[in-house]
Amino acid sequence: MSRAAGERRELWHGKASRALVVLLLAAIVPAYVASFRKVWRQGSDRASWTRDQRDLAGYVAADVDPALFIAARHAIPADATYALRVGRRGISAQAALEVGPFAHYALLPRRRVASVRNADWVIAYGANVRAAGASLKGVIRVAPNISFARVAR
Repeated sequence: MSRAAGERRELWHGKASRALVVLLLAAIVPAYVASFRKVWRQGSDRASWTRDQRDLAGYVAADVDPALFIAARHAIPADATYALRVGRRGISAQAALEVGPFAHYALLPRRRVASVRNADWVIAYGANVRAAGASLKGVIRVAPNISFARVAR
């Protein structure tokens, strides 16, 4: 191959490489811009949320109703204990699995205890709070099959 042909070939490869980069950028940049706009809109939509709503937004993905934790945070004193009763009435299997770990986090510093006898409050998720086996007062119904109550002492 002659020197001139080699130079033309290198020149062509350089132009082709630059053209490929430009085409890739033309394809990728709009996708990134669209993704950025989507994230920006989601952030803007959630800017008006309360602290409780932002804190518990991830629970919705696990099909756990955050309304229970918002109501319980306001009603149950920080130094109180609670027992959690989970059933399958009107809730998904995923929610039944996830509600326990979420309750530990969402209700801190309140402590979870295993027995209703040792609890100040009973929380029922997918279960009847009155079937907890303790005398209760002031049942707070958050949604169908989701409620909590103070244990009468």
